[in-house]
Amino acid sequence: MEIDYSKIKQELQGGKGLITIVRKRHLPQTVEMARLAQLEFELTMNDFSNIDFALDKLLMLEYEIFLKKQKEITEKFIEYADNDASEDLFPNVRKIIDEYKNSPLLNSEPTKILNGIVNIIVSLADSNRQSRVSRSGSSLMNHISYLLIKREFIFQKDYQREFILKTGCKLDFFFPNIDTYKEEPKNCCAVACQTTSNDRFRLTFAQMPHDTRNRACTAIGNSNFGEKLGPSSLTDNKLEEAKANGVKFVIFSNAIDTRLRNSRAVMSYQEWFEELEMLRKFW
Repeated sequence: MEIDYSKIKQELQGGKGLITIVRKRHLPQTVEMARLAQLEFELTMNDFSNIDFALDKLLMLEYEIFLKKQKEITEKFIEYADNDASEDLFPNVRKIIDEYKNSPLLNSEPTKILNGIVNIIVSLADSNRQSRVSRSGSSLMNHISYLLIKREFIFQKDYQREFILKTGCKLDFFFPNIDTYKEEPKNCCAVACQTTSNDRFRLTFAQMPHDTRNRACTAIGNSNFGEKLGPSSLTDNKLEEAKANGVKFVIFSNAIDTRLRNSRAVMSYQEWFEELEMLRKFW
């Protein structure tokens, strides 16, 4: 068969693509990756007194581990794909790899064979970039939950994860439970986690309860990111929109400049945990 280069990306990417199959075999899932970072943190630092410091280091450690694992997969991808690329599901990728392996015997044009390999690597690089972005939100959630446990909050008693309150949206965290909410909503905290403060938060704002303490946890100020995820990413309009919806952004303390502090629409992770510890007395 002739190789259809237009189908290579389709065979590689997506939920049922070859890249996903290879990653599932060789790349730890998000929860496992977070646990590796947490173990490393406990071995090297094991200090939970400053939540901003601890969360920043956990996210850094996990990202370093992820990049190392991703590099290993990238370097060995053709070898891994050779094992998993069946002819019926991934015919074009299979053909490219077979021609590449047999090229000395076939006397094929090397540039033509290289063209197929390059197409595979380009699709892999594109998928790697998307993967780094999409996993960061769940990474943030996993480490927040870990730090809550380290500060003696009890999962499913003091807080819930992926919780639906009434008919609203699914909250990433809810403190503490529905019984307390029925008694006194102001003693409860509803939380949405997202790495950035992009426009999707508008939908979250609109669907959050109107009578609880609402928090939008972000990675703004985290050492993994540059200026694009610094204080300036929280524009005055976003701050006003958050306040209008009764929401405060939770960001890293090093990112809270005078403008953000004066807005009264942000708080640090340390401040948020102190708030939760204060509220816990009423649960």
